[in-house]
Amino acid sequence: MRLFMMGLLVGTSLFCFSSGAHAADLVASSAITDVVVYPARATITRTAEVELPAGASTVILENMPQGLLPDSLRVQGSALQPVKLGALENKIVTQTEIAAPREKEISEKITTLTDQRELLVADVSTLNSKKDFLETIGKQAALRTQDNITLLDLKPEQWSLAADTLAKAMSEVLYGIANKQVEIRHVDQQITALQEELGRLSTGAQSSYRLALPVESVAPTKLTLTLSYQMMGATWRPVYDARLNTKDNSIKVTQYGSVSQRTGEDWTNVHITLSTAQPAQGATLPVLSPLWVNLYEPYLEKMKMSRQKIEFEAASIMNNVSDGQSEAGAPSLAVQPPPEALVMATTQEVKINTGGFVSEYAVTGTSTVLADGSERKVMLGDRSVASDLMIKVFPQITNTAFVVATATLEGDAPLLPGVVSLFRDGAFLGSSNLNMVRSGEKFDLGFGADDQVTVTQKTMKDEMGEGGNIISKQTTRTRITLAEIQNLHKNPIKLVVDQMIPTANNEEIIVTVNKDGTRTGFDQDADKIKGLIRWKMDLAPQQKEEFGLSTTISWPKGKTVTNLPY
Repeated sequence: MRLFMMGLLVGTSLFCFSSGAHAADLVASSAITDVVVYPARATITRTAEVELPAGASTVILENMPQGLLPDSLRVQGSALQPVKLGALENKIVTQTEIAAPREKEISEKITTLTDQRELLVADVSTLNSKKDFLETIGKQAALRTQDNITLLDLKPEQWSLAADTLAKAMSEVLYGIANKQVEIRHVDQQITALQEELGRLSTGAQSSYRLALPVESVAPTKLTLTLSYQMMGATWRPVYDARLNTKDNSIKVTQYGSVSQRTGEDWTNVHITLSTAQPAQGATLPVLSPLWVNLYEPYLEKMKMSRQKIEFEAASIMNNVSDGQSEAGAPSLAVQPPPEALVMATTQEVKINTGGFVSEYAVTGTSTVLADGSERKVMLGDRSVASDLMIKVFPQITNTAFVVATATLEGDAPLLPGVVSLFRDGAFLGSSNLNMVRSGEKFDLGFGADDQVTVTQKTMKDEMGEGGNIISKQTTRTRITLAEIQNLHKNPIKLVVDQMIPTANNEEIIVTVNKDGTRTGFDQDADKIKGLIRWKMDLAPQQKEEFGLSTTISWPKGKTVTNLPY
């Protein structure tokens, strides 16, 4: 049979209905089937089926989430008979009672338990009154006995019976009070638990959208509607496991998507696609403003330059921290537990679409993401890459040698910025941050300390002096350091030694790397970083090497150099 497809945008009518047609309301139930999650929102797709009579009708979809963006509403339909669709209308309907059934049920239970507690409190009050009465009788009897002790004809059996009766009555009262207090405590625990559950739900669903779709069918048929809309309160972020095998220097990178949402409705057994698109940024073009210029004012310019320098240094520190580097420049590998996998997906590969301007990851199978903000971890795929393993040393900063793997990303899909958990030969080392890596780009991953490489550094010379000539006197400072590095492995290693020398920010300051005292073969301003001195070499088993570095800084006598690193 022929299947007829229809589609429309919200608020756009594709045709006019017959003027004589009578529109009956047909309430249809719908369920979420597909979700596309963006970094700051999501597109929800719902499917609904409804039996249409011949003629004009209006399909009603109730209890649509209040947070949906009306401008994003879209609807399509398919049926075995020709069906015409009208303009989709939306209206917010305010509820007079709590909308969520579970919230209503919890509220009723809390009310019942509160009433029960009031009755128990009343019982305790009554028992306390009885207890006070019995205590009063006992006190009065004791006083009467003391006042008339000589006149009383004491009969032990009578007083014993009275005492037993009074004690029994008091025991029953005290036991009753204790029981009531236990019941009150139990009721209080139930009320607290229900209040906590009510707080966790916290949908506050006092209103919702009611959607109305006019339709007209030439004959009775089943209409399948596909409704989509966007909602805020959803996000996803990439997370990774990077596993280094030191036997073959291979790295296996497992990519996950960590999804969370607070849209007010659970996504149960839905197909999820993760997208790097950012519809939240909108499509409005920026507006250029006039660029005003003014005359140079030394005092104001000096303040501006000082402020810019502070902002630049602060930004540099933040960049180092976000890149997983310590403030001094050494890789930061603080041991942290790996991100908790709330729900682990299967290891099947996802379908990745990298065409156009965005990347999309279609997650295999169905997933469930609750609306409580908890993270759901879904598998996006594994990627194995060959790496070049080396040992990096930063003698100025630390005596620790670091294992670093350098790899080149292959394939079309990039590696998005995210947290990466690092494993070396199966052992968890810590977490770091992975920057954006595109196809064909090289990237470094640090895999912890290497205790089979020893590092020591000592200062051989640190002296102040004078130089220049009679006309121009100079103050000088010469510093010589010596780093000793030994390979205790049974195999050779690739060694990289990085050190920083001061960089002049004033033409009157001169920084010189002295040949005497400095090991040859270094690369100055390595990686285009000003002042970075780098040596590279292969180190045989048990081999020990020395890396001397001698620098001299000179500046005009009588002036002071700021920010000297030593």
